[in-house]
Amino acid sequence: MQKQYDSLKLIKVENVGEFVYKVSLNRPSKFNALNMEIWKLVRRTFPGKVATKDAILSVKEVDIGMAADVGTLNRLPKVVGNHSWIKDICLTARHFSAGEALQFDLLSRVFDTREEMINEVTKMAKLIASKSPVGVQGTKNVLNYARENTIENSLNYVATWNMSQLFTDDLVKASMASFSKQPQPPFSKL
Repeated sequence: MQKQYDSLKLIKVENVGEFVYKVSLNRPSKFNALNMEIWKLVRRTFPGKVATKDAILSVKEVDIGMAADVGTLNRLPKVVGNHSWIKDICLTARHFSAGEALQFDLLSRVFDTREEMINEVTKMAKLIASKSPVGVQGTKNVLNYARENTIENSLNYVATWNMSQLFTDDLVKASMASFSKQPQPPFSKL
């Protein structure tokens, strides 16, 4: 599996457990600046947003005479919810700290050191990887749908989604293990 990632130029991929990969930016000469190709990978891949306390963030496009065009201006108001703060950071292009990003829900956690961050994120990834892939993918899909739709539509969506996923044994196996306080069973592959 690792060989398929060796040709990637902008990111490094390292297997750290079953179904768990550590992905890091690999652009040292650009100080790991993001570009369109990396944004596409990030958008498709990562469920949580974390940083170390010394991280500096910004939305710099206004400084070069343009509106951010990779979805930043479209997504941030939905993710953060504080439109005033979004206007502040986007119109001024000012740097802001990881602590400020955490305060406004742009980040889910801030860690003291890179090592602590890598360790904690790896633990979380391994925990998620131990769950039913059907349950994990369904939860991601429904949460993303719920962010953009009404509660009523989201309830209908999750009911339809769950009915469509009952063809696996994951629900029965996981329920029985949970009720009998047994370890999680092996799950179906997607």
